[in-house]
Amino acid sequence: MTYNKDLFRRSDVVMFHSRNMPSIQELESLSNIRSKEQLWIYFTMESIYNNPSVDNIDRYFNATASYGTDTDIPLPYRYHGKLLKTDESIDKDYFSKKSKMVAWMVSNCNGDARNKLASKLISFGVDIEVLGSCSINFPKQFSSKCPGKPCLDDFKFYYSAENSLCDGYITEKYWYNGLDNNLIPIVLGGSNYSDPRLAIPGSFIDAMSFDSPKALADYILDVSSNSTKYNSYFRWKKNWQLDSSSNFCMLCDKIRNGLNLRKNPLIKTMHIEKCIRPQEKFNIWINNN
Repeated sequence: MTYNKDLFRRSDVVMFHSRNMPSIQELESLSNIRSKEQLWIYFTMESIYNNPSVDNIDRYFNATASYGTDTDIPLPYRYHGKLLKTDESIDKDYFSKKSKMVAWMVSNCNGDARNKLASKLISFGVDIEVLGSCSINFPKQFSSKCPGKPCLDDFKFYYSAENSLCDGYITEKYWYNGLDNNLIPIVLGGSNYSDPRLAIPGSFIDAMSFDSPKALADYILDVSSNSTKYNSYFRWKKNWQLDSSSNFCMLCDKIRNGLNLRKNPLIKTMHIEKCIRPQEKFNIWINNN
């Protein structure tokens, strides 16, 4: 793999990142000198809201590599899979040494949906401590002097709310901030979290699976005070594993093994409706009593 653009003509596969996409004129010029065998892949890990329009570039690409299940080459933020054999030795108490409730590290203050839900949960008695540039918007903060994982050891939950509610868009907030730190992720997003291709069953609390924000808050408070219920959210470790493989390593494997290209056109995979529908659903749900 190389970032050297001088090797364009010699490359079997060329990836174009959505945020660094050449102009139509440049794409056309490059298309005129590409070989017939050269594959062009549109790549993005950004939410659809943060990607430029794809309306006029679909015809140039052979495949799409991104998050979600309807992309030609699925590249999740974290790979996971079932263990070949159930590991019964994993039986740990994750509850007893934790004294704090919900942690949230956030620097992008523009996620309107997650801000609204956080404020509602706080009003219903859920204790959320916030770290980052947006923490001034909330009543409780935790120290920026405590970096990384040690910061989170005392917390029971992580507020894994996405800044964009888009289908298939599940980021490090769930995988790394939550699961890797042995916290229960409270997820808010536009995805079907019950799909085991997207998330690990039994590892999270799905906010919008509850009838209302109040029902969600009541459940969080219940789990936070019940060691049996709390520890049940870590049973997934007996049957599932997290994979630290690089997206690009996985991509190379898929290319070597042969691709079934064009599962869906780019204009469908990156359609704004995949974000509009979940947002409309949230707008109704957040006002439920």
